[in-house]
Amino acid sequence: MIKMDARRLRLCCSSMLVLALTMPTASAWAKWYMVVGTLPNNVEIVDTTTDKVVRTVSLEGQGPVLQIATNPATPRFAYATTKLDQAIAVVDLEQGKEVATIKLSSDTETVRVSGTNLNPKGDRLYISEMPLKVSLGRYQHEEPRFRVIDTATNKTIKTFPAPAQTMSFGFSPDGKKIYAFCVGQDILVLDSDDGHLLSTIPLAHRNITGIRATYGLPLLVNYQEQNYLLTFAIIVEDSITNTDTLAIGVLDLKQEHPKLDVIETEPFVEDWYSVEGIGTTPDLHKAFFVWNDLWKVDYKTRKRDGQVSLPNSQAVPLIHPDGKKLYCGGQWHALAVYDVDSLKHIDDVELGHSMAGIGMRFVNTDKDLSAPGSTAQDP
Repeated sequence: MIKMDARRLRLCCSSMLVLALTMPTASAWAKWYMVVGTLPNNVEIVDTTTDKVVRTVSLEGQGPVLQIATNPATPRFAYATTKLDQAIAVVDLEQGKEVATIKLSSDTETVRVSGTNLNPKGDRLYISEMPLKVSLGRYQHEEPRFRVIDTATNKTIKTFPAPAQTMSFGFSPDGKKIYAFCVGQDILVLDSDDGHLLSTIPLAHRNITGIRATYGLPLLVNYQEQNYLLTFAIIVEDSITNTDTLAIGVLDLKQEHPKLDVIETEPFVEDWYSVEGIGTTPDLHKAFFVWNDLWKVDYKTRKRDGQVSLPNSQAVPLIHPDGKKLYCGGQWHALAVYDVDSLKHIDDVELGHSMAGIGMRFVNTDKDLSAPGSTAQDP
């Protein structure tokens, strides 16, 4: 009986070993990097373990890099706006170089980018464009549109109409819906195949007595790194008290029919000005806002949990996907890194160049992006 149990034990252990050896290993020792756009026209790669810049990729033509699109499904590539916002640079993060340029403007049309994002599979790059028809001595306004790029060939598959003043957008996990954030509008839910309107999510028009206006949109749509949770700062104007309130918007794109939760936190006043915020999952219920200061609010109790002064004003806060660190950036030449729980200053990521705006995304890969011809890291 003992021998039989021993044989079974050896068989069980052998089976577990075989299973372990045959399982995919890409995520076993993958690490997080941040991709940041800087002046004059660079993409910087930051190792978020050491919080050091490990590579600077100079792009062709004039900058700045105003937006960067990345995707967890295809972490090798980043897509950065370039050439005065009229083209997309395809950056191979493993090789550390620009490998292609997708021209958007032509001799007969000037195109500016207002937003970029990759679908969940990472095989389609969507670009919201603001085009102008160019003729001799004349510029003619054209309707805004989405351009869809096949990332395998970097060629345009199709274009279709986009809502006016689309500033950012995200996707449902199945890639079938686009959630478009436009100036002065509700959140528009569009079909990702042809752009027709499926539904709206109240934002600008909430129809609540006493509220004059509600406005805000995500400058950074880093939702894929946050398990499809999209959070952003919102300003609520009260028509009864004639005051403004700073709120956090929480939108879970994993839901079949997402509902925007607008959670008012505190008065919006000059001394605590902010253009953007970010929140944790509802079970942790924390919101972070930044400008001249960084502060944290418990959006369940609506009480502040802490605040610190910043040496320089910053435009946006970003929570690291592991939930432990907060990065403040968008302006100046360094990212300020803070502990999410205590708001203790951890480090400054010196970029060597001023940031160009909101071009910041996280990527997770098992490749060492600091070395030419990257190879898998040692476990």
